Amino acid sequence: MSCKLNDTRRWNKIILFLLLLSLLAITACDSTGQKESGPSNRPISWTQSDMDTLMKQVADHELEKRYSRYLPDELVAAAEVYGLDWDGDQGTAYTSILACEFVLVKGKAYLMASTGGETIIRFNFDGQYPKLEKLEWSKNGMEHDKWLEENFPPEYLEKYKEYRQQEIIVEDEVEKKIKKEVKELMDASIETDNLLEIDLDQETYEIVRIVEGYDENGEYKFDFETVEKGKLKELSKVTQLDK
Repeated sequence: MSCKLNDTRRWNKIILFLLLLSLLAITACDSTGQKESGPSNRPISWTQSDMDTLMKQVADHELEKRYSRYLPDELVAAAEVYGLDWDGDQGTAYTSILACEFVLVKGKAYLMASTGGETIIRFNFDGQYPKLEKLEWSKNGMEHDKWLEENFPPEYLEKYKEYRQQEIIVEDEVEKKIKKEVKELMDASIETDNLLEIDLDQETYEIVRIVEGYDENGEYKFDFETVEKGKLKELSKVTQLDK
């Protein structure tokens, strides 16, 4: 993959492009419809609503609403749960997570940041609401599988491996969950054709279109075309009117 790099703003566009690709290609899924993996010493019933509450805390913990001064800005997260263990009111969930930040512009939700991977979530549950206590991410690269072997109980590690084996043929549940939450929170669908770049220092924005293709040598290339740009204050007024 190659592209022309003229300035730091082009790097920002590339980062946004990769974030969008990560959302479309993410390999996790949410826990809706999943059977619980035999938690030990579970003190109280645990529902999907409780997991949704915990995911909201995860999103708030991992990301921030950087553009809320100008635009509607929401954080969402979803997870595939491979196992859930209890020690009294202390819960431990073994999961894959995707957390995203979206902003609303003229009726469309734009992905601005995301983080994802395998995690161990430790939380307290008093029977009413879970409270996030600690979030431990897996290691990256060559250390990833070793970390899973050392930290995931064998039965949960097996569920993780089984999911990874079938992920190429199953529908991406985490993406469905993210889309649903964005729709509920922002009354908008996720924009996948264009990217939004915001410069808070200059209080400006730019919407760019991804241009992809192959050159005469068969080498894949991508670049960006500006669709629209302007001041955040003016964009904020239009977005508010469109809501």
